[in-house]
Amino acid sequence: MSRADLCLLLSRTNDSTTPGMTLPDSKTNVMKAITACQNTPDKYLIVGTGTPRFGTKALAGTALAEAIECKDWVLSYVKQFVPVVNIWDGFTQAMTVDDLHPNLIGADFIQSRCVPIINANFEFFGVPLPTDAADLYSAIRPFGCLNANPLMAGRVGRGNTD
Repeated sequence: MSRADLCLLLSRTNDSTTPGMTLPDSKTNVMKAITACQNTPDKYLIVGTGTPRFGTKALAGTALAEAIECKDWVLSYVKQFVPVVNIWDGFTQAMTVDDLHPNLIGADFIQSRCVPIINANFEFFGVPLPTDAADLYSAIRPFGCLNANPLMAGRVGRGNTD
C-alpha cells in the first residue's frame, strides 16, 4: 500500500504582491496544481482561499479587490474539482505573527476549518485528526496533529534559527 499525500494550496496569498502576477495568472496556477494532483496517484489537494493581510502588509485598491475575487472564485468555481476551504472569513490580525503569516492561534484557526473538509472527503482508516494545536508528537497524539509549521513563522526562510 502506498502512502497518500494531502496538500493545502493557499490561493493568491503571495501572488497579490508579486510584480507582474495577474489574477488570471493566479487562477491558471491554481488550475495547473489541481490538474497535476488529479494526474498523480495518491496525491490529493484541498484549495484554500488564502488569508487577508493586515497592518503594513494589508492590501488596498485593485490588489485587495483581486484577492477577494480570487477567494470568491475558489469558493464558487474551484469547488467543482477539489475540496475547498474558506480560511479568509474570520481570520484576524491577532492570528498572525507579522500581519501575514499565521501564529499558533492562526494555525489552529486554519486547521479547525480544514479538519471537517478532510474528514468529509478523505478516509484515513481510523487515524483520528486532532482539532487543536497540541504538540505534533506528544504522548497523547500518537498519529500527529495538524499544527503550525515552524518554517511558516514569518522569519523569511530562517526557520527557528533566531
